[in-house]
Amino acid sequence: MAAGMNISIDHDSTVPPFEQVRLRIAELAASGALAAGHRLPPVRAFYTHGHLYQVNQTRMKLAEKAKELGCLFAFYGHTHVAKYEQIGGIHVINPGSISQSRSQIEETFAELVYKEDENTIILNFRNRENQIIETVKIEF
Repeated sequence: MAAGMNISIDHDSTVPPFEQVRLRIAELAASGALAAGHRLPPVRAFYTHGHLYQVNQTRMKLAEKAKELGCLFAFYGHTHVAKYEQIGGIHVINPGSISQSRSQIEETFAELVYKEDENTIILNFRNRENQIIETVKIEF
């Protein structure tokens, strides 16, 4: 990403997340912070509700689908349990549940932060108070 480029989502906004991202990219381009021809990180993600891929038994089917679609990440819900696994080269992530955890871990959501200078993504599991309770460093 360009130096100082920050794209974040306002979860309280009525503007859909994809539109917030599009508007921010347009704003960065118009201001010159995002140079013409600059390429955003080529990271693809697959997300689904976990019951469609029987995630209570295994996440292999989910990882295989993500790989088939050319994705590096697979996000799922259903279990309400925050979890990170690497399966067959796919980073499989359940953000947990911000309203009702079904594990010993408190209620959570997931945040990914791209560190271009390190060629890494930092996965933070955060609680309701927005405090980081677990961090995973994902290297490319």
